[in-house]
Amino acid sequence: MSESITIRFADTGDIPVLVRLLTELITLESDFKENPERMAQGFQLLLSDPNTRRVFVARTKGKVVGMCTGQLFPSSVEGGLVLLIEDFIVHESMRSRGVGKRLIQAVEHWGREKGAKRFQLFADRDKARAHQFYKQQGWSESSLTYLFKRPE
Repeated sequence: MSESITIRFADTGDIPVLVRLLTELITLESDFKENPERMAQGFQLLLSDPNTRRVFVARTKGKVVGMCTGQLFPSSVEGGLVLLIEDFIVHESMRSRGVGKRLIQAVEHWGREKGAKRFQLFADRDKARAHQFYKQQGWSESSLTYLFKRPE
């Protein structure tokens, strides 16, 4: 990879590009619909507590080209914190260049520093390439199934 990639914590000034990246991610998934206003509110919330939530961005040539969010929550089973990795995407033009690997490593490093006892993420069942990437990074599949329900 010839480009210089930097990974940093996002700030509120990044919200417009984070919304664009999340929109790109949502087009790859069937469970969610694009709503830029709600997405911006979600990023504002994620950025409001850096002790338990972080948004990481990958930059090259002055542009954000990827993001990944990490959220810590308590687990009774683990007897400590668990890191949930969510909203992980690298812009299509930058895939297979090590950007995703650097992002996931940065989030995992942060989780370790915060004392997380387990890392977990959700991946679309139909995305074989994503599953292959996660396996290459040392992740394994769980027998658990992700379910959700909207309260409205």
